[in-house]
Amino acid sequence: MSFIRPMVVQDVSIGADIEWFVRRLDNGTIVSAEPYVKGTKKDPHKFAPNQNAWYATQLDNVLAEGNIPPARTANQFVTSIQFLRRHLDIEVLPDGLATCARGAAFLPESELQTENAKTFGCDPSYNVWTGEEEVTTPSDPCLRTAGFHIHIGYRNPTEFTNKCLVRAMDAFLGVPSVLLEADGTRMKNGYGRAGNYRNQKWGVEYRTLSSFFVSDDSLVEWVWRNTWKAIDRVNDGLFKEPKGDGSLARVINDRDAVGATSIIRVLKVPMPGD
Repeated sequence: MSFIRPMVVQDVSIGADIEWFVRRLDNGTIVSAEPYVKGTKKDPHKFAPNQNAWYATQLDNVLAEGNIPPARTANQFVTSIQFLRRHLDIEVLPDGLATCARGAAFLPESELQTENAKTFGCDPSYNVWTGEEEVTTPSDPCLRTAGFHIHIGYRNPTEFTNKCLVRAMDAFLGVPSVLLEADGTRMKNGYGRAGNYRNQKWGVEYRTLSSFFVSDDSLVEWVWRNTWKAIDRVNDGLFKEPKGDGSLARVINDRDAVGATSIIRVLKVPMPGD
């Protein structure tokens, strides 16, 4: 009788928190979300408690941030993000303003004078490759960044399995993001580095992707699909970096398109449209 390795990542749900910029529709200027968005990191505003208590908004620096419920299917994942964004665009923001899905933007100084606008970071996150705490490095007083953080919930999570998942997600999400998102400005502020994660009581939060990846439903579907590719790779055995192509971390952090293309080929990483 052959031995079948039991899966270590079981009973999976995938959620997210997303940060959006707010822009003026008439001229595209990015403005602060502070006058409009309810909720804080410590006290999120649950705007649809009768539908699902996981839906919530909060102000993050000058960004409009929101959470979605844990999803079991790709359709739930996509439609939950659509629902959250519609809530912000229609019920929260006034006429003339809309959410904007991008990784980084420069705001007018006039929008950055409050205490919230000058506060960076919240709970600490860590680098899976170095084991060290990630540190934000604001490079310009007017530069702000927005993330798309993927939450993997699973049965009986452990820090070791979380680290395996984050390494695999770097391969299946972080590396291809080098080719898919041309603007790497957010890395000037210390965001978007490889292997950025948080351990959570329900699993792990992967923090490398930017808000650019909610700019189109096809990209959201791709994120779902490749998150599952990473999970499957961990369940197939301990994830190992491919040899001979440089580290995943270096390729992501240096935005090395040649190295990314090589890793995508070696690991057969699906790209949007595949």
